[in-house]
Amino acid sequence: MENVWVFFTLLGQPEFWGILGVILLLTYFVMGHSANPEKKRVFKKALLFFVISVSISVLITQGLKYTFSHERPCIVCSPGDVECNYYCLDSPSFPSGHSALTFAGFTSLFFVLKRKRRMLPIFILPALTALSRVMLGVHFWQDIIVGSLIGISIPVIVHQLKDKWWDF
Repeated sequence: MENVWVFFTLLGQPEFWGILGVILLLTYFVMGHSANPEKKRVFKKALLFFVISVSISVLITQGLKYTFSHERPCIVCSPGDVECNYYCLDSPSFPSGHSALTFAGFTSLFFVLKRKRRMLPIFILPALTALSRVMLGVHFWQDIIVGSLIGISIPVIVHQLKDKWWDF
């Protein structure tokens, strides 16, 4: 069962979302002159919304991590340790960055994709990513709850403000 939790925790890795961002950015540039100008404009707005929402979520989460500096419920492995958790990171626990990142990414996708009702079940993935952090013993429940709330709230706020303040 541990392998299942490792899989879901990988969805919250910054590298995963960084690669996805690069793929989306490359897609935008490859569209070039061949794409319908309206489709390209819509894609650009969606890409900016995604990048802004995810970036703000990460910045807030990292700022809170180092402001509160809560210890993790696990012991980081070092040479010669027997009683340690291989998945434990040497960084503060609160709030969960994996939870914030996956919820921010999926909430952003929810707002930019047209068929919202069909998107609702996909929120199982960030929920399982958040849960995986507790199941692997690297976060407390409050870490993933607050991280998840940050990840959902920021795209909602950015979505509310984008039409009012930004014309991109």
